[in-house]
Amino acid sequence: MEEHTARLRERNVGSAAVKAQRHEDQEEFRKTDARWGKVMHTSDLLLKLHRVVPCLFIKEGGIAGDLAMYVTAPGPRKDWDGKNYKYLGYVTYGELPEYSIYQFNDKIDVMVREEIRGWRTVLLRFIKADVLTEEQCDKVFGKPSSRGSAVWYKQLYNHRNQTVAA
Repeated sequence: MEEHTARLRERNVGSAAVKAQRHEDQEEFRKTDARWGKVMHTSDLLLKLHRVVPCLFIKEGGIAGDLAMYVTAPGPRKDWDGKNYKYLGYVTYGELPEYSIYQFNDKIDVMVREEIRGWRTVLLRFIKADVLTEEQCDKVFGKPSSRGSAVWYKQLYNHRNQTVAA
């Protein structure tokens, strides 16, 4: 029975369904020590961010300890579904790693969830929403620390070179 159970577990770990859950950059996400990079407190992040995004609006998030981040406009915008604000994500209050730290299920070798949101993850959301530029990021926050930055640069490259569907 034990041998049969072990064989089934092994088969499950190697299954197409489990392989599909693995992120192509999973090994980079595992480098937890490197992903801490330059630690920054949430208050410092938000102060710097507010300098370059004056329309930034912060309010208490839906989960204790989280802050919801929005950008606002003087009036309704079509690209924001007729609203005058856009939700850009959340940030947890406290010391933040430079890059997000992830939790893994080591039994099947897949990422489970973001455990600690990194401050560069927040910046990337603003860049992808075209609220912040890469140049502004570099000027205000500095260049990324080299350890752990591979995924950051890859995501920026993909954003810069994305094709808009017709």
